[in-house]
Amino acid sequence: FIGLNQENYAHHGCSKLQQTISPILKLVWKQCVNTAKKISKSFFEELLTSNFERGLEDIVKTRLINVENIGTLYIHIPFCNRPCTFCCFVRYPYNETQYKAYIKALKKEIEVLSTYLEDRKLDVYVGGGTPTINIEGLLDILDTVVGLFKVREVSVEANPHTLNIDAVKALADKVDRLSIGVQSLRSHTLAKIGRRNHTIEEAVDAVKLASLYFKTVNVDLLWGLPDQDADEIVEDAIKLIGLGANQITFYPSMPGLDEDAILFKRIFGETSFDRDYRSYRKIYLAMVQNGFYPRTAWHFQLGQGLVDEYIVSGESYVGVGVSSISLVGDLVLVNTFNIEKYIDRINNGRFAFVKAKLMTDVERTFYDIMMASFSLNIPEPMLERLPKHYRVLVKLVLSTKFRREGAIYKPRNVDAMFIISEAMRTFLSSLSWFRRRMMKIQA
Repeated sequence: FIGLNQENYAHHGCSKLQQTISPILKLVWKQCVNTAKKISKSFFEELLTSNFERGLEDIVKTRLINVENIGTLYIHIPFCNRPCTFCCFVRYPYNETQYKAYIKALKKEIEVLSTYLEDRKLDVYVGGGTPTINIEGLLDILDTVVGLFKVREVSVEANPHTLNIDAVKALADKVDRLSIGVQSLRSHTLAKIGRRNHTIEEAVDAVKLASLYFKTVNVDLLWGLPDQDADEIVEDAIKLIGLGANQITFYPSMPGLDEDAILFKRIFGETSFDRDYRSYRKIYLAMVQNGFYPRTAWHFQLGQGLVDEYIVSGESYVGVGVSSISLVGDLVLVNTFNIEKYIDRINNGRFAFVKAKLMTDVERTFYDIMMASFSLNIPEPMLERLPKHYRVLVKLVLSTKFRREGAIYKPRNVDAMFIISEAMRTFLSSLSWFRRRMMKIQA
């Protein structure tokens, strides 16, 4: 943990009375965001134009067998009852016939993958979409995974509308961490983002119920919309903590890039550095005051020993299901975004990959540094892999906003945490740009 508490919080630049935003912070923020945008946008542009050729299949098989640090299996369930307009993930309206065919193909893909990942200990993360849209199908997938892999812990995303007592009891024996997509307890915010697939009452009841059955209950809250009130976000978080949530993940809105950013501005309004910084600082202070400490720049938890978010390390991971992305060593692989193509490829004994790209040394190093900083620990030796001109910039940021503990750099204050948050936000905006274009071309 970053190591702040109520008594020393003001000492670390997080006082409630602090109103002035340093010009140096704005300069550092601009440099970091521009660098993150330049590298990530270029990477995803190249990935978009790539193709997964049949000749790569043997290379992928060899890498899956030989890359030792594969530690996570991501499973994508793309179906929703009513897809939300704000969501940047791949999702489709629920169709039971299509769902059953998809689950059958998904099990096949998992079974094939298991032949190359024997004896690996994996954390499993099921995301969407709405994984809990069909509990029977979800349990079938979880049973398949547990039967084929050495599973350490299982995390599942859930929509409040799907979490009745029967669903919760059915999942309790198989899931360690339930992540509930509340987003907001404000009806005007839910309406603004097109979140019409659950009510506030259902969200409250779901968190209360889940807290009785799961070791870790995470709640996702959205922040960073131009007209959002940070005080309301904090009030929502505190209410959810009172209901039994022991983790809160504050996801910033994703303005996106290029025409996506123009559309975001048209719907939600103009983004603001000052407003976002003040909102982030207010959220951060409130969480610490309530005994919740940061595990990442967005993720706060009560105490230690809970199951974390799945994207907090630089290890390799494998994704299954439509639109899933895998990172195997320095090789990035992307599954088809089209459900029918996905089912057809799997049923015909092929990989679902349609895009593939080897990361350059610079891309891989920046990715590793970004993930390390997001999890609040940057090993100094990692910096030496950077080209000199980038290394100077990164070390300048570290010297002003981070503190050194042995060979590890840690965030010094909320300024550093905000910079980390904004860098990750920029990276994920580039990823969102890539997803939207893959959906458009139905690759």
